[in-house]
Amino acid sequence: MDTSPLVVPHPGFSIEILGRKTEYNMYNYHLHQEFEIYYLVSGERKYFIDDNIYKVKTGNMVLIDANEIHKTGSIGNHHHERIVIYFNDSFLNDLYPHISNLDLLSCFKSEYRVLPLSFKHKKHIEIILNKMLEIYPSENYSENLRKDFYLQILLAELLILINVSIDELKEKEYHYSQFMHPKISQIVQYINSNYYKPITLTSMAEKFYISPSYLSKLFKNTTNFTFTEYINNVRIKNAKKLLEEPSYRIIDVAYKVGFANNTHFTRTFKEVTGMSPTDYRKLLDL
Repeated sequence: MDTSPLVVPHPGFSIEILGRKTEYNMYNYHLHQEFEIYYLVSGERKYFIDDNIYKVKTGNMVLIDANEIHKTGSIGNHHHERIVIYFNDSFLNDLYPHISNLDLLSCFKSEYRVLPLSFKHKKHIEIILNKMLEIYPSENYSENLRKDFYLQILLAELLILINVSIDELKEKEYHYSQFMHPKISQIVQYINSNYYKPITLTSMAEKFYISPSYLSKLFKNTTNFTFTEYINNVRIKNAKKLLEEPSYRIIDVAYKVGFANNTHFTRTFKEVTGMSPTDYRKLLDL
């Protein structure tokens, strides 16, 4: 009888590789508390990050900050393969204060969200990613501590290379071209700044001199979000920040981020996050 313990990967870290040969667009808007590092092994993707859209090519790396709205979609050749890492800062606790002193997580706050890696860094980064994939998850529980620590070291090394790459791009004054229709870019920026106000498809169409039907179609084709999906994402993202303040009642948070009633807010919050506002507060121990 096999009595080997079950695999128990570290809850603060995960890595996966996945390839698709057919068209794939993320069905739902995406928002999570972990940092995300996305490496496109092959193919091309359209990547929506907060209020911008980028064309991601083979060998590009994408950085997603915690609680940042994002979604991917197909362009051109539908085949693609990617490696994705999710982690939270607690996973690197064993390496503090070195991580803090080096400010390795600053790359997620940088203006450089899609990195066109140099050949030198690309090869080094691929070696690190392959090592991570080889050892995750641990083969058995007795090796978890050793392998977790190795993953922490590899992640720190990866973050160092990412920050070095960003420094090099800054020196070159590199600017990554965004993949966004100018009219939609203006509307997205308006929503991000005015999400707490009443906003409808009709009001935006009038404000930006475009028909509602064309705006609806153009918004979906450009961002992979429906107009309503995007507004709800922005509102829930800001609601999560307000819910971290114990002084705010849930109904107050709902009104502050633009919902007309608490029922609609609670239903939308659960659709986006998978939990109710009350459960989210319990998770924060508030």
